[in-house]
Amino acid sequence: MIVIPFLSSHHAPLIRSALAGIGLDCLVVDDSGGQVIARGMESVNNDACYASILSVGQLLSVADGLYDGERAGCGANTQCGGGAMAADAVSSDRIDVIVSQLCPHCRAGDLSEQIKRAFESASPALGCVRGIAEAASMLPAGSLRRLSEALVLGDALLQVELAVRPHLPDGKRAAFERLIARWRDTMRFWLAQGSSTSFSSLLEAFDRAVRPFFSCERFGRPLIGVIGAPGAVFNVGINNDLVRCLEREGCEAAVPYLAPIAARALALQKGGERFAEHVEACCETAAKTMTCVRFPCPSVSELRRRGTEVVPEWVDCGMGWALAGQALLFAEGGVDGIAYARTFGCLSGHVCGQGIMKRLREIGNGRGSPVAYATIEYDPGTSALNQANRIKLLAAIARGGS
Repeated sequence: MIVIPFLSSHHAPLIRSALAGIGLDCLVVDDSGGQVIARGMESVNNDACYASILSVGQLLSVADGLYDGERAGCGANTQCGGGAMAADAVSSDRIDVIVSQLCPHCRAGDLSEQIKRAFESASPALGCVRGIAEAASMLPAGSLRRLSEALVLGDALLQVELAVRPHLPDGKRAAFERLIARWRDTMRFWLAQGSSTSFSSLLEAFDRAVRPFFSCERFGRPLIGVIGAPGAVFNVGINNDLVRCLEREGCEAAVPYLAPIAARALALQKGGERFAEHVEACCETAAKTMTCVRFPCPSVSELRRRGTEVVPEWVDCGMGWALAGQALLFAEGGVDGIAYARTFGCLSGHVCGQGIMKRLREIGNGRGSPVAYATIEYDPGTSALNQANRIKLLAAIARGGS
């Protein structure tokens, strides 16, 4: 069986459906609980990239039969029992792995070797380990387009949820959650089964459906942008559900789009250029179509243009200039603060994440106010209390300037 450890539980169901739609029977693993992380740390030293530790833990959990998820081959509206899927995983002769690594030229590049080491004594046996760019180069163009659409649809759902959820009165919350769940099912069915409806038409219909919820009162909450390496931004196991923590502190959180991050990473990896072009095209469609969201989907060229104002273009390890691009786009869009989610030894954090603070203080935000900036450390041994205190302080400072 083919197993893909994935960093975002928000996008994973759509990726599963897209894979089913192109005829690939894959298991997309998105678990990120403490048990999964602990399993990874049994085989990977804790000074490795946190995202690598999590990926190894996810794969070993599949081998152990512990993963409680659903298979890509299930219908878009069907939940597969974890027990049946786990039995499939254990009875398979071997596990082939596709690594969805989105930090090119970085220390996470040794993930393949870490996986091989972890499976030396595991059962079933490990087969081949391919990077996402290598695997993509083996797929037809139509398949790449469908996977690109899945990434952007996941972004659309996430952006709408984050922009609306903190502002909803209790009387509207249940209706909004039902609407989002219904649209998630619709998108998954569209990805898995195909339809005469075009991608742009689907996005336009979703934009119309959620627009009424944007009319609720949207003032009085500071807006906090979240930046960092993809795992630290999108994986709630790594960042201890940073977005929900910000919302509990009375803030609205804004996160980057995963699709242009993926496009940049693919373009920098041999064999991923064609996939990157498809993702970019879908990003362009989303930017034109999703008119209700606060931050439109940026292109890679836009991230590069803004990011290289501060970070040289040749600094492309990890997130590199893309990290600065995200921060400057958030500042330009009027955020009151930026939370940088950093993991131990992350090159883009130590060089680019910290290096942009002075520039952010100089330019302020889109309303001319200063931008509060906080670095929040995330590692298996980091104190959750320390993280919570830094979030509280950031929220308090941002609230004073909003």
